[in-house]
Amino acid sequence: MHVLLLKGWHLNALQRPAALHFCFTAQHVDVVPGLIADVKAALALLAKDPGGLGAQGSAPLYGSAGVSPDWGLIGEFLVAYQDAVLAP
Repeated sequence: MHVLLLKGWHLNALQRPAALHFCFTAQHVDVVPGLIADVKAALALLAKDPGGLGAQGSAPLYGSAGVSPDWGLIGEFLVAYQDAVLAP
């Protein structure tokens, strides 16, 4: 995932099972071939060194909200996370 992020792709990591979430619209038609090529390249790197890429990436957040007793804290975290990810 980190390799894709460095190439400018912002995908959603899922867990249990580990996966990437893709959402496409008609506006994405032109970039799909580049995404496919970059995913193949990332998978080739992962096949060479399965443990190497994970240390540089980020952990999926799905499911973490269900274990917190403080829903206000979850909201604050999500706002801070979006600010960090979407900052120019």
